[in-house]
Amino acid sequence: MRASLPVLVLLVVGCKPPDPAPTELDDLVHFFLAQVDDQEHERILEGADNLEAWFDASGLAGGGPAGGTLSDLSQAEVDTLGELSWSPDPEPCAGVYAVSELSCDLDTAVAISLEPNQLEVFVDNYKAYDRTWDSEPECYVDGSCDGVDWTSLIEDNFVGSYGEMSYEMVVKLRRSRDEDGAPRAMLIRSVMPDVATEDVGIGGFEQSYHVEVYQQHDGGLLYLYGMWSHGWMSGVDDDADLWPNQYLEGLIEFEEQLEDVCVNGW
Repeated sequence: MRASLPVLVLLVVGCKPPDPAPTELDDLVHFFLAQVDDQEHERILEGADNLEAWFDASGLAGGGPAGGTLSDLSQAEVDTLGELSWSPDPEPCAGVYAVSELSCDLDTAVAISLEPNQLEVFVDNYKAYDRTWDSEPECYVDGSCDGVDWTSLIEDNFVGSYGEMSYEMVVKLRRSRDEDGAPRAMLIRSVMPDVATEDVGIGGFEQSYHVEVYQQHDGGLLYLYGMWSHGWMSGVDDDADLWPNQYLEGLIEFEEQLEDVCVNGW
């Protein structure tokens, strides 16, 4: 008996393989941001391999952190983020990335990420930092689960010394294992769920979306940090170079600090 046309169509659609992971860096950052929720681990590892291939071809090896700008987040990308408590327009966000090699392994990266007192690890990064666990971290440490969530409450300066602000970041950490079950890559996504509370008369901080990628690489780690943020100041255009330059400078400095922690501990 021959299958009807609708059945054949369903069979063809059902057998269609997933789209391959991107190969270009900008596309990869967008891809990893979504994969924190999608968790298609085979595609995540393919994307991590593509990131490593991009890095090896870039000539950046051994040169310290490097970075640049990212294409805009789409409204559809932002609408899928369940961490948000409002419906922001991502159009004014400036996107940047930094990439570097780290002299530590994935277990050390896990320990750094899961340390609840981030001010002990990165002494000068915030004015104040507090963490509330939304899921227990112990199972991630012992390997019985591959995800852990938390919420960070952060107090910091606004654009240098123009005032102070406080805001939350909702964080999801996810691990991907190879076919033998060994951990090989880790994603961390941080989303600011609402606008910051500021003591700033001339501006504000409204949106921030971060994704970090750790991939085993040449005995250490390849580390990618992508970020889109929207801060504003009276009299300064949203498209001014101040914004991406400030964000990129912060990412480069953070990756240098992270490498120092990898080498010297905390």
